Amino acid sequence: MLDETDVVVVVADRQLKSFELL
Repeated sequence: MLDETDVVVVVADRQLKSFELL
């Protein structure tokens, strides 16, 4: 299972990656 902190890290990582694509 994912902890809330893990979810935050994954979401932040996705946002960073999508941000780099811009």
